[in-house]
Amino acid sequence: MNYPNFEVNNSLNSSAIFIADSADFLTSVNGFELELILIQHSLVNGCLTITPAKSTFEAFRSSCWIMYNTPISVSVTEILISLGSELITSAFMYSEKALIADINHMNYSMTESKISQITLEKSKEEYSSDENIEINVQFSIEGGLRDAFNEANWTKAYNNNDVSMKLKYGVKLTSGGFRKKELGRTIDSYRKAAIFWTRNPKLVNPMKDRRIWVQIAKNFEPFIRLSEEEVREEFLDFNEKFVFKASDLGKGKHKIGAEVFSSWQKHDFTEPGNIKNNSNEIEVVIN
Repeated sequence: MNYPNFEVNNSLNSSAIFIADSADFLTSVNGFELELILIQHSLVNGCLTITPAKSTFEAFRSSCWIMYNTPISVSVTEILISLGSELITSAFMYSEKALIADINHMNYSMTESKISQITLEKSKEEYSSDENIEINVQFSIEGGLRDAFNEANWTKAYNNNDVSMKLKYGVKLTSGGFRKKELGRTIDSYRKAAIFWTRNPKLVNPMKDRRIWVQIAKNFEPFIRLSEEEVREEFLDFNEKFVFKASDLGKGKHKIGAEVFSSWQKHDFTEPGNIKNNSNEIEVVIN
């Protein structure tokens, strides 16, 4: 006796084929009651192989259990209609859940990334012409990239073999005026995030055997932080120091500003990006 294959997926078409095949089989002349009992067991096994049943959908599991416990006296038509209805309903539920996930991902990737307001901090208000001037340029990358840079997405990216991200950035300090002059050494560098799995007890919950985490490299020096926010700060917050001679500007009052840019390629959790921003100017006095 050849029994039908009851393994189906979550598509509506497969459900329809499954029901049709089962109907033909059930109406055959071979030992109706015995075959029906075997079919009920097969349906349960078949249901448990349906992809959505491996997730959290109760509809599949409950319908399969109903099938298993259905008395033999119930008509074949009623059994098939009951199972078919549950399969179709669950297929739509699964599709709806996938659609919502896609929409959420779209909203994530459509959230704009930007460079925050840039802060320029000078070491003091006035300098003599023989001194060095120190100015720190502080800024962050905010929005979509920062929101998406989290443990859930690191884990998803790791499972998809997307385990490294390179973040390019540049900072240029200039004197104000019609003809801008670059001051100090223009920064053109990058940071790198390496996604890895670890059993480090400082990072791993005792209930887990491992965890997906990130190491940040800045100027080739590795950093591992213990929380998501600390990792984001290490990767996406910047404080760059510029040192130049006061004599490069000459005596008087001078306006100084900064230009910042950053870029990255497409990854599992983000679209490619290219952003820039300019700071407000500050004034320094050279005597």
